[in-house]
Amino acid sequence: MADSSHAARWISQLEGLGWDLYLFPADPLKFAPVTPLFAERAPSMRLLGESQLPVFGPILAAQLQLRKPGWRVRAWLLARAIRKLRPDIIHSLEIQHAGYLVHTASLLLGRIFPTWIVSNWGSDTYIFGRTREHRDRLQAVFAACDYYTSECKRDIEPARQLGFGGTVLPVLPAAGGLDITALQRFRQPGPVAARRVIAVRGYHHWAGRSLVALRAIERAADVLRDYRIVVYRPSAEVPLAVELLVDRTQLDVEILEYGPQENIWRLFGSARALVAQSIGDGISTSMLEAITMGAFPIQSNTSCANEWLDDGRTGILVEAEDPEDAERAIRRVVADDHLVEAAAAANFETVMQRLDIQAVRPKVIEMYESVLADVAAQPP
Repeated sequence: MADSSHAARWISQLEGLGWDLYLFPADPLKFAPVTPLFAERAPSMRLLGESQLPVFGPILAAQLQLRKPGWRVRAWLLARAIRKLRPDIIHSLEIQHAGYLVHTASLLLGRIFPTWIVSNWGSDTYIFGRTREHRDRLQAVFAACDYYTSECKRDIEPARQLGFGGTVLPVLPAAGGLDITALQRFRQPGPVAARRVIAVRGYHHWAGRSLVALRAIERAADVLRDYRIVVYRPSAEVPLAVELLVDRTQLDVEILEYGPQENIWRLFGSARALVAQSIGDGISTSMLEAITMGAFPIQSNTSCANEWLDDGRTGILVEAEDPEDAERAIRRVVADDHLVEAAAAANFETVMQRLDIQAVRPKVIEMYESVLADVAAQPP
């Protein structure tokens, strides 16, 4: 998913190793923000689009687009690229787009298909593994791939149940590590308990439940009079809901539209708490960034935040679609300065041990090197 900041961050961890890296976008029209990684780096990083493939040029690709459905064209292009480049490893970052595409290409190539690593992002198996539309496709992916890595321990057993019989690789954040030291310049000085901002994740869609979070904010309005509520990256339904919320409560609510990631880090660096509701998620990169910046996480229990947080001490896990549950958490976080300060200190220790780029990058490199060693040991 070449328009994903997660993909960009993950790939950037491999810079300078001398490995030949080729990126094949699952969607040919989406290249930013990954493109800058390849545009100005050494030739060892190459972006593969229809016009860049060493197999054929854009005219043939355009003719194919007219004759076949788009996803079949993408799979055929990917198969041709694999046949030409003969990579040691294929690594699909995410399943529903990249993983399905790679599986289709593997059917075209048969026995010459390389070793395949599948990365699970977010709800790739947690939600979609329970739906009729995706279950069969996931089973096909897990039957065909050789290695599996996820950002949640939670997702390992479901992969086994879906037919994965290969090697489980280390559990690592899907976006890789963060430069914790660099992020600290976005953190507001002074105690976290002195902050008067509540951040609300603005997604409301197939998984996000921002409107539930806003309902919780409204229910807790009496204790939020001195706070600024900032709803970041809102879905289409959210601005109207915010306007009506302000009309009913007269709370100070601001919408932070899509923009540079630094804007989100500044928000988290000034926030007392983050409220993030969804019916399914992985770790939640927003939550990891928030605890890095000191904000107290109120996170739905449908993520694997429990693998990073001590519920009730370093965060509060709430029911995804229950505004009363989130309201109780908000009231507690607003009232308890000691809870907020203690959580900020404990969470920072956690991210330094498990999220800092200096800790994560060596694990990522070791993961690839172990797979490469297995590949080299295979008979010709």
